[in-house]
Amino acid sequence: MKSIMTIVFCCCVIFYFGQPVSAEPVTTKAPLSAPRIVIEAPRFDFDPVLEGTIVEHEFKIANTGDAPLTIDDIRTGCGCTSADFTRTIPPGGTGHVVIKGNTEGYGGETFSKTITIFCNDLQEPRSRLFINGRVRRFAGIEPAKAVLRGMVGTPTEVQVHITPEEDFPFRVVSSYADERLGDKIAFTLQEKGNHYILTVKNQMKMPGRYWGVIHLKTDHPEKRDLLIRVMGDMAESKS
Repeated sequence: MKSIMTIVFCCCVIFYFGQPVSAEPVTTKAPLSAPRIVIEAPRFDFDPVLEGTIVEHEFKIANTGDAPLTIDDIRTGCGCTSADFTRTIPPGGTGHVVIKGNTEGYGGETFSKTITIFCNDLQEPRSRLFINGRVRRFAGIEPAKAVLRGMVGTPTEVQVHITPEEDFPFRVVSSYADERLGDKIAFTLQEKGNHYILTVKNQMKMPGRYWGVIHLKTDHPEKRDLLIRVMGDMAESKS
């Protein structure tokens, strides 16, 4: 009798809870291959340079991942800075980003730029490089550029005072305006004691804007060309 009841009880348990399920091994997919960007030293601080110096530095870029690293784009933030770079770096390989910065116009200031790298590393799609340093001024220029703003038919001129820095004494031996200014301006340069006075006059007879550079050629061996930027904005006469 006990045997019969035991058989009946087991059948009931199986009917109620269902058939026993055998344990199957759980398999997981292997992680997908991915690149990994590593920048050895993302910041470059340079020693003081004379304005107009082209500062150049090579940043080392490594790919520690197991898929090719692709640099899609690099943004330098301004036209005074350019970049040359390795576009594809294989797994375990290295490449570079070479930054060139033109310090013209930064005399007496700090040249500080942030460069952004865009790549296919999903963990770090954007990386930043930094370049920083002081720029020594060759000459005091006041105002910093010659701005001619007025109305056609009305005499418009501006004076720019140029004073050599004590560490960089020089004389201006010649001067000329670049072709962008053409016949839009006329200028004279006078030497007054230890500085120069550059007088720039508008010659354009039509409304419009223009810009360009006046080159002052100096006798200083470290900087032969001093640039004076010129911008014109002439409106139509109201008469």
